[in-house]
Amino acid sequence: MKKFILVSVMCVVATLQALACGPWVRPSYYVFSAFPRAQMGDMFYERTNQFWREYTDGAAEAWSQQSLAAVDLEEFDRSENAIIKAAITKRDREMTDYLRILISYLNECGVGSEDTWAYPTKQDLKQRDSKLQYIYNRARSYRGKRLSGQYCLLAMRALMLMGDSQGIIKYWKGMGSKQAESVYKDMMRDIYAGALLRTGKKREACDIFAELGDMLSIKWVMRDSRNLEGIKTEYEANPTSPTLVYLVQDYVNNAQSSLESISGADDDEVDEDIKRANQRLKDFIPFALEVVKQGKTDVPALWQSAAGYLTHLLGDSRQGIAMLDKALTMRGTQRMLDNARVCRLVASTATASANNKYLNYLAQELTWLQQVEQKEATDFKEYNFNDNHYLEVLQNLIYDNLSPRFATQGHTNLATGLAGWMAGHETSLSATCDDFYVSDDYYHMLDLLSAQETVDYLNYLEGAAGNELEKMIFSSAIEIDRQYRNDRIGTKWIREGQFEKAIPYLEEVSLQYIGTQAISAYMERNYRVERWFKRQRVFTGELWEWDESPKPVNENQKLQFCHDIIKTTRDYEHASGKERGELAYQLATMLYQASYKGECWYLSRYGQSINDTICYKNEKDFLAEAVHYLDEALRYADNDFDLTQKALYAKAFIPFGQPYVTYTYDEDWNAIPHYNRNSYEYQTLLTLNNFYQAHRNQVATYVSRCDVLRRFRENNL
Repeated sequence: MKKFILVSVMCVVATLQALACGPWVRPSYYVFSAFPRAQMGDMFYERTNQFWREYTDGAAEAWSQQSLAAVDLEEFDRSENAIIKAAITKRDREMTDYLRILISYLNECGVGSEDTWAYPTKQDLKQRDSKLQYIYNRARSYRGKRLSGQYCLLAMRALMLMGDSQGIIKYWKGMGSKQAESVYKDMMRDIYAGALLRTGKKREACDIFAELGDMLSIKWVMRDSRNLEGIKTEYEANPTSPTLVYLVQDYVNNAQSSLESISGADDDEVDEDIKRANQRLKDFIPFALEVVKQGKTDVPALWQSAAGYLTHLLGDSRQGIAMLDKALTMRGTQRMLDNARVCRLVASTATASANNKYLNYLAQELTWLQQVEQKEATDFKEYNFNDNHYLEVLQNLIYDNLSPRFATQGHTNLATGLAGWMAGHETSLSATCDDFYVSDDYYHMLDLLSAQETVDYLNYLEGAAGNELEKMIFSSAIEIDRQYRNDRIGTKWIREGQFEKAIPYLEEVSLQYIGTQAISAYMERNYRVERWFKRQRVFTGELWEWDESPKPVNENQKLQFCHDIIKTTRDYEHASGKERGELAYQLATMLYQASYKGECWYLSRYGQSINDTICYKNEKDFLAEAVHYLDEALRYADNDFDLTQKALYAKAFIPFGQPYVTYTYDEDWNAIPHYNRNSYEYQTLLTLNNFYQAHRNQVATYVSRCDVLRRFRENNL
């Protein structure tokens, strides 16, 4: 059974995400992937890195090859570069000679690039070409065999920088094409394809780029053909052109972006060009199906899956799934068949329901996705899991599709458990991958559950599995620490105003555990202090000097708060007259402090920001409760002047409801105030001002000197 214990990590993540009552917004990753993403980058980089790793007995890092360009040839013998040090240590004269000439070439690549505004002069370019000619001659003069591929590549690179396309073609046919198969020969062929392109042989060049997996060059060359007309033209010229793989994938992914950009938007909010482009998407589907029918393509699975996934994107998911099922039986590369399977899985989420048949299917597909995810990470080590297509599919599938869908259908435990399974999977990846970010979606979902839902969910994880998906969830669930569990549930009950229910959970939380939480730094505050009279500063100095690290505590303030609020409420219910008014005022003070606007916000949540609001399920509106008890304090003040002015002042202080003044701006950016005389804020300030006017000589200085009240009088009376 694979479980992960996340205590401190969960606390930190939960605290951070709680600041705005929501997680970060994950991009909607592209789903359609008919070739590895690495082909959109430097396809040769990892292979040349592997050569240098082997040569240096593992000492060379990924940046060792890159940093050769920064080596000063005069300091060559003293260089700390792992590649150079290995060659010198091995007394490998043949390799050091090659490295010197390679560095000379790399230095010439940078002429004029140090400052984008410092353009090289004609003399600079003349000197550069002279040096490149020298490098070319040196490379051609090599007579050995061991580094023949490297020297041939260097010669072709020099010709490329000199702009000699015909020279490149001639050299490739005479020397380059005769070299042994290696990454260096593939790089020469890529340069040769570029020369063909520059001499008007576009289609031949693109075919070579595609065969080499250099889709980045294809993207540039075909930049004006990335539309249905361009795809049709390319197909008519050569139905088996490898360039079509890029064009079809690019078309489908652009369609996904375009359709998602207008999802949920009103018709009048959508640009007319986008409307026309989206309408044309429907024309691609019959064309792709006709390609399959004609039988001229050697990869019908590519075209069939493109038609099926577009059908899903355009709203007919059931038909799309049927088309994708056919794609899985057609010819294509393994990547294309895997792509059809991924598209079919994603399309299935649009009609998914939580029955055992679908959940068993889902378990099977999620297991398979993990396998191809691992294979891609193994095949393209430079990407690992930080840029893994199948991991991104998993994240969007679970966090953005299935979990929300199941939650909407009322399957809260399943939705949360599925996100928990994904978080567990990500956690296992983070143990083997540096700088891997574990999504906070699961912790956000836990945070938004009500107290009772949290209790039910934790019981669900300890129950019997009813299908294969639940077996996966239960066996790979993140084991939630008991202290964390009790603290979270107790806090949720406080948030919901169920103080009696919070006590049994909070009693199980140790002071040591509380002292490990980030919010402990704020717990020196006192929730009985009237916020409208005093601000309890925890940190002093500049913002960047604040020490917000956890602090030891000597009491469980949440537990004490529950006891105090329960006792005060009971006393209030049995009191009368002025005493009842005083107790109502105390309740208002404590409830305001525990609200998201209060200084003791940590009693009911784990973070605070200016964006906070009532955003949790079943959350009690402590601001409204505070206002209610202040009204009760006024009702039972029994002509007590001090209690009356305190309650009136507190009501005016509490930011409840809409503001009484908002502003618009004229063409010269002069502020124009607009007053809402029906707002709570206006009415409370008006009442406080009337009280002040009637008792000018009796009111406390906090009323008479209140700048907000003075400004209110200046603006409104």
